[in-house]
Order: sequence, then structure tokens, then C-alpha cells
Amino acid sequence: MWYIKELEIQGLMSFADAKISFNQGEVAIIYGRNLDVGIDKSNGSGKSAILEGIGFGITGSPLREVKNGELVNDDSKEALVRVLMGNDGLNEDMEINRIIYKRKSSVCQVLIGDIDGELVPVDDITSTKEANKFIETKLGILREDLLNFFILMAAKFTPFLSASDTKKKQVINRFSNGIIVDKSIEALEKDRALCSEDVDDVEAKFSSIKSTLEVLESTLEETERSVDEEMDEEALRDYHLMIDLTTKGTKKLKVEVVELKLDIDDVVEEISELKSSKTLIEKRDLIKYDQKKQSELRIELKTQLQEHKHQMKHLELKIDGSIECPKCDHEFDPTDDELDIEESKEKLLKMDEELSDIIERGKAVRQGIDIYQEKIDTINTKIVKLDSKRSALDEEKVELERDLRKSNDKIESNKIKISSYELKVEALSNKGATDVVTPLKNKIEAVRTKFEPINAKMEELEVKMSGYDVQLDIFKRYKSHLANLSLKSMEGLANDFLEDFGSDIFIQLNSTKKLANNQVREKIDSTLVRHGLDIGSFNKLSGGERASINLAFAKTLSHLINLNAGENKGLNLLVIDEILDSTDSEGMVKIVQALERAGETAILITHIGLPASVGNPILVIKENDVSKIGKYEGA
Repeated sequence: MWYIKELEIQGLMSFADAKISFNQGEVAIIYGRNLDVGIDKSNGSGKSAILEGIGFGITGSPLREVKNGELVNDDSKEALVRVLMGNDGLNEDMEINRIIYKRKSSVCQVLIGDIDGELVPVDDITSTKEANKFIETKLGILREDLLNFFILMAAKFTPFLSASDTKKKQVINRFSNGIIVDKSIEALEKDRALCSEDVDDVEAKFSSIKSTLEVLESTLEETERSVDEEMDEEALRDYHLMIDLTTKGTKKLKVEVVELKLDIDDVVEEISELKSSKTLIEKRDLIKYDQKKQSELRIELKTQLQEHKHQMKHLELKIDGSIECPKCDHEFDPTDDELDIEESKEKLLKMDEELSDIIERGKAVRQGIDIYQEKIDTINTKIVKLDSKRSALDEEKVELERDLRKSNDKIESNKIKISSYELKVEALSNKGATDVVTPLKNKIEAVRTKFEPINAKMEELEVKMSGYDVQLDIFKRYKSHLANLSLKSMEGLANDFLEDFGSDIFIQLNSTKKLANNQVREKIDSTLVRHGLDIGSFNKLSGGERASINLAFAKTLSHLINLNAGENKGLNLLVIDEILDSTDSEGMVKIVQALERAGETAILITHIGLPASVGNPILVIKENDVSKIGKYEGA
């Protein structure tokens, strides 16, 4: 299994340069101290740059929704990220070097060699895309899984128990190998659908033969009843007239069929020529992305505005509290010997200008957001009109096809009527002949013989349909069985991790939920138990208890992914970005100790101060807009 050994960053976000070493099976705890602000001395220190360095190094893309170039320090033209990873099972080291540019695509080089030995570039890699694929193959883990189960960011993290039932089932389906079963179910359903079409065809043929037989039998009955009667000239004329009228009606219907087919072709062509709303949706989504970036910038500017106002207020208080020396007229702050009042006044003026600039930028960004919204609204209107027109054309096509079927059905009905009239004419015309009925009986017998192969085919298809239904039922029940096994496996692992974390909560996972009306519904349901008693829903728990459960499930899912990664693959790394900050310091210490006992290499980013003896503490200090690594002395 792979683990991280070193991270080196240059020109990344607020860092000029930094190099951090990680030890396998140890929890590195990243603390922050921002000396540039006086509100929260942890936020804005640069802790997230370490997270971005690891994430970008392994995946090749930012963890947050920003462009690559936005990761580059304002004072740098480019940023360097180097991640060194080791794998004891393969006796290999892998070094990933990425250069991030402000205005062009990043580049990547991957080197491989023996552990602690010489590393050489991988020759087959000629592009960043190939490098990303190589890294993904080496780890045996998809980028999406890395971001969902190994790098846990508070802003993006969705706890398993808080996820939708559909999402839970997708996760369980994956780890239970239900995806493989799904492919079999999909193939069976396709075969069953084809068989169902065959059944419809056979039933249509059966119905047609049955209608023809009924007409012939009715004609035979009338013929046998009137065989000894005199020829009815008037009835004969009536039948000839009905044949003539029905034939003319059929010809008219055939013309209608041709016209309907042409109309359908015209509608199909119009639908095909209709501009796809997909292009408009993609364009709208791009604008939405840009709008979101502007919204994030607006939030950032608001934060800057508040910080600026706070710093100005702080500086004004310092200046207002200064004392003027009666001898030399020198102003000074009796509480801060190093503060230069004159410089502070100049700085205050400069900050006032900067404040105005931030306000103006905020207004411009707000206008930009409004313009983007206007564009989005315009595109949405076009999409609605386009979809409405397509819907109208689809409805028109369905209606034309329905009319076509009706016309064809009338033509078939007329054919049967004409056949019936002709048989009756023949019967009336042959009165007095020695054998009038026999030809009709022969025709009836000939039609009846067609039922035998039709019935045989129907029986064959019914057996096939029944077989498909049985197989589908077996596969679905097997999938449910696998899901239950996977669910219980997840339950066991999560409870083991919870016990290691020092929690007294036990989780029961069920594949069904009993409703108030005593009906049972297929839904992933959880029961939380303490000392054998149900303690209520997940959201009822304290923040610290929820955090422990969330981490236990995250650890469970990353463990299962590693099991499926392949021999000597997987990643011994769990990056935890502030998702445990609702845990108290005592609970945090227990979690860190439990992770280290389990041999977990973890990187914990937190606001909570812990003793310096816990884990491997790393302090990020920001001063004068530059972050660097310092020494953590403890809380």
C-alpha cells in the first residue's frame, strides 16, 4: 500500500516554500496562526495550502472549485508541488512533480525507483493526462474516490448517515459487487423486452386469424341456413354495393396512410433539425461556473472588507490612545514601544484607500454577478422555448403515429369485411349447386390450421418470459443478499473504529425500514444504540459524537476501497480538514491515538489546540501575507 513521505511546495498560495515530512502510521496535526489579523488567529494562516498541495500533487486538480492558476502565489509566476510516496510491498518510491502556471496548463513528471534509492522518470508518460492515469493505476484508486473517501474537506464532506438513500445504496452496491449483478440484470431485462415484443407480434397475428375465422364461420352459418332458399337478387346487389363502397373507402384510407407517413417524416426531420438544448445547457453551466467564482470572490471581498475595517479600527484605537511627548512632540503608544504612530497614520490613510478599492471591486463584482444572471435567465428562456417546441413536435408525432395505426387498422378491418361480403356473394350466387358449403368449410379449416403454430409459438414465448422472470427474481434477491452482507460488514468495521475512538455508541444498519402503518420499505436505515438502548436519530447526537461516527464511516469506506484496489495497491492516507472540530480536545486526542494504533497515516487540519505530545504537530504561521512552517509549542 502507498503512503505519503514528503510534501514540498513552492509559490503555492501564501507559501514561498515549505517542505514537510510525514511518518507512516502517524497523525500529522496541522495548526495555524495568522499574525496578520486579530480576529481569528487560525483562519487564513495557510493550512489549506498543505491540503491543496497534497490534493493537487496526487490528483492534478485543485480540491476547491478554483482554476489552477489561482493556486499560484501572487508574487510568483508558477508554483511547484512535489509529493514523495512509498510502497513497502513493492519496495518502490514514487515522486510526483507538478508545475502550476497562472495562465497555461500545468505539467507533471513522475519518477519511480527503489525505496530511498535513485528515482528515474517514467518514459511512457508524455502528457499530464497520461501522468494522472499512471498515478491512478499505481494507486488502484479513482480520483473521485480519493476526493470522496480519502481527502475529507468540511466544505464538501457528506457523511454516510446523512447521505440520501440513493447515495447509500450506490455505495453499498459498489462494495457488495452489486454492480456486476446489475449488468446481468440489465442484460436480462433487455432480452425480456425483446421477448415481450415477440409476444405482442404473436398476439396480433392470433387476433387477426381469430377475426378472419369469426367472419368465415358467420358466413358459413348464414349460407347453411339459406341454402334451400331462392336466390335473393336484392341482397346480392346490396353485397356488391357494400364491396364497392368498402373498396373505395380502403383506397381513400391508403391515400391517408401515405400522407400520414409523409407528415411523420416531416416532423421527424423538423425534430432532428431543432437545435439541441444540450449546447445551451452547457453554455449556461459555464456561465453559472463563472458566476459562482464571482460570488466566491464577493464573499472573499466581504471578508477582506470586515478584516480591513477591523484592522483600521484597531489602528485608530492605537492612534487615539497615543501620547505626545511634551518635549519633542513625538507621539508614541505606551502599550507598544515598537509602534510608530506616524507610520500608523500613513498606513491608516493607505488602508482607507484600499478600503475604497475593496468597496469598488465589490460593486463591480456585484454588477458582474447580475450580468451573469441576466445571461443565465436569457438562456433559460431559450431552453424553455426550445424544449416546449420539441415537446409539441413530439406530441404531434405521437398523434400522427396514432392516426396512422388507426388508418391501418381500418384498412385491415375493411379487408375482412370485403372478404366476408365476397364469401356471401359467392354463397348466394351458387345457390342450387350441389356443393355450396364445402368451399367455405375448406377455407375455415385452412384458417384453423394456422392456430396450431401460433399457439405453439405463444407457449414457447410464455416459457421464455417465465424463465426471464425467474432469473430476474433470483438475481435481484442475490443482489439484496450481497447488499445485506456488505451492510453488515460496514456496520462491523464502523463499530470497531468507534470502539477504538473511545465511543460508547453502537450502530446497527438495516436494509429495510418499518413504517408507521407496519409496512416494510426498502431503505437503508440506521439505529444508534448506547448500553443496549435506542438513543434516537443521528442528528440528535452532540457535534463530537456525530464527528466520531462520520470519521468511523469515512475510515470504513476508505478501508473497503483499499481492499478492492488490488495487491500492493491502495493508499494509507486520510486527510481530515476540520470535520472533527466539533469534537472536544479530549475526544480529539482519543481519535488521534486510535488512528495511530491502527497504523493510519493521517493529516488532521484543526482549530482545536492539543498538547504538543499528541501526534506529529505542524504549525503554519502567516506573517506579512507569507506562510511558513514553525514549531508548535502546544495549546
